[in-house]
Amino acid sequence: MYITAPVAAITKGAYVDSIERLSDAFQLKLMLKKYMEPCTVKITTSRYTYNFPLSLAITAVFISRIHKKKQAIIAVIAMLTGVHFLYLYSLETLALTRAIYDKNLRDVGWIEMNVHLSLFLFTDGFLIRLEPFIAGFVLYFKFMRKN
Repeated sequence: MYITAPVAAITKGAYVDSIERLSDAFQLKLMLKKYMEPCTVKITTSRYTYNFPLSLAITAVFISRIHKKKQAIIAVIAMLTGVHFLYLYSLETLALTRAIYDKNLRDVGWIEMNVHLSLFLFTDGFLIRLEPFIAGFVLYFKFMRKN
């Protein structure tokens, strides 16, 4: 959150004013540079944490048969971190684009809105749900010993 929020804000021409931790969410307060208009985005944390244990379980199953254990664990952690960052970035840019559109600060084009929506729907509907199996594929095809 502390890494992806500033990147998403820069992408949309804003800066992060504050990040506040709520009980089950983060609340981002962004300031749009060009319009000097505040924007608040709330992101719930329960949406992207459910398949981390499954990813660890798949890694634990394969790790006993892998020769290069440290490299395999680093690869799985890097993949999980990358997917997590992409998910947060797509969620934050979509929320910021919607806030710009709702406040009528500038004309958000059909292409811009659909690019952000498509990236979010891809990461939320496909990539997040498949990340444990992607970890398994990486471990199996890259690190398994030859029998």
